[in-house]
Amino acid sequence: MISDILLKPLRKLLSPALVESLKINWKNFRDTPPIVIYQMGKVGSTTVCESLKNADLPNPVYHVHFLSHDGIKNAEEYFLGLQKGISPPHIKRSKMLRKKIDKKKGVQWKIITLVREPIGREISDFFQVVDRYYPDLIDENGDVNKSSAIEFLQERLANYDESTNYTSTWFDKELKQAFNIDVYAYPFNHEDSFTIIRKENINVLILRLEDLHSSFNNALSQFLDLEAPVRMVTSNVGRDKSYSEAYRYVLKNIAVPESVCAKIYSSKYTKHFYDENSINEFIHKWSKV
Repeated sequence: MISDILLKPLRKLLSPALVESLKINWKNFRDTPPIVIYQMGKVGSTTVCESLKNADLPNPVYHVHFLSHDGIKNAEEYFLGLQKGISPPHIKRSKMLRKKIDKKKGVQWKIITLVREPIGREISDFFQVVDRYYPDLIDENGDVNKSSAIEFLQERLANYDESTNYTSTWFDKELKQAFNIDVYAYPFNHEDSFTIIRKENINVLILRLEDLHSSFNNALSQFLDLEAPVRMVTSNVGRDKSYSEAYRYVLKNIAVPESVCAKIYSSKYTKHFYDENSINEFIHKWSKV
């Protein structure tokens, strides 16, 4: 392909992010519809992305958290302030893909997104960023203070507000704004643990993290019309990281009041993607009742 030929001698001179941006700009997405892993953080998206990249599909595969105009703008401002004027590669990728979405009307976009029950996602997200945002919870040995982490998370969960919570609002703020698709207008297939939405030139696959191992092959085969299954490559798992001991401890020992659990699991988000039995199991799990 001409973009690869032109970029080959420049790879050593250009940053990987710039190379990727140039390739996105030159790609003919009409010939090879892009697969975009597009979701909130800490829902298992790295596993899906790495699995697809290892499958050697003809479609380019991209991984982003933001594609709405407001989401990209706010995220870029945030990271520029945090990293002293440096925008991370995933924001640059989002901007280039957004330009393609706005200009290339004939492209068939294949969007894969994931959901995760909100308390588990909240705990995972905390451990992902604890050293960056909550250094006072790190002890003198560089370990997460387990009891302080539990207390912090209990307080955060007690202050849950569906109207502002990241998990509960992500689909309305991102996917709906970026592609004019309201996922709540389409029933979720609880039996299969995934749903495929097709609207004009937008195809969306919604997976549930809790059922990923059982639904992954069937969902991907249907969505991408594959003859051979894609091997799932588990990646970016909290239990494998440096904070894994504290993470496991918090998962086992945190107790969230039943009233708080009931409030969180009564949200539009949770009730859409999880059935009543699953919700009751989550409440029992986290409240320790």
